Amino acid sequence: MPPPIATTIAKKLESGGSGQPVRKDKKNLIAPCFYYIKRYQRAWGAGGLLFVLAFLVILYITTSPIILDRYDHQRHTERAWISKPSTLQIQNLKLSWAMKDRTVELSIRGELSNVSDKASESQDLTIILLDNSDSQLHSWDHKIPPQLIPPKQHVDFYASAIAPPEEAVAAVVRISPSPTQ
Repeated sequence: MPPPIATTIAKKLESGGSGQPVRKDKKNLIAPCFYYIKRYQRAWGAGGLLFVLAFLVILYITTSPIILDRYDHQRHTERAWISKPSTLQIQNLKLSWAMKDRTVELSIRGELSNVSDKASESQDLTIILLDNSDSQLHSWDHKIPPQLIPPKQHVDFYASAIAPPEEAVAAVVRISPSPTQ
């Protein structure tokens, strides 16, 4: 451990003729003191950094549920249990473009099928038009009349768009979530 700064200064001072302390050599007096201060600042900086890093690693290990194998699978899959499994599927989807009265018309046909063993209520559809890079250009909701679809049966649907965006090259049809889901 270096000598305290105050004792180093006291040893380097001499009294002059008038009784006032006079420094003999300023360079020798100041340089060693700064050397000791800088050396301990550097040591504290590296040591402090290591201490903080070790503290963060220990904190992560003690609080991470995955590392301690306390991961609560039921809590993280709770939303999947709350939502009803989908019993409806879109099948046999067909897209066609046609010219009618100098305007392009996009026709979308398909089937809303009940794939479960129980009767299911029909749901509305959302139709999304996409460009070459699969970016959404336009979307709309398509209403299907409320009806009960028997098990393993389907309901045909038809939707059209007059003068869709010129960049549209594909469409995605999704089943809109019901208010109870």
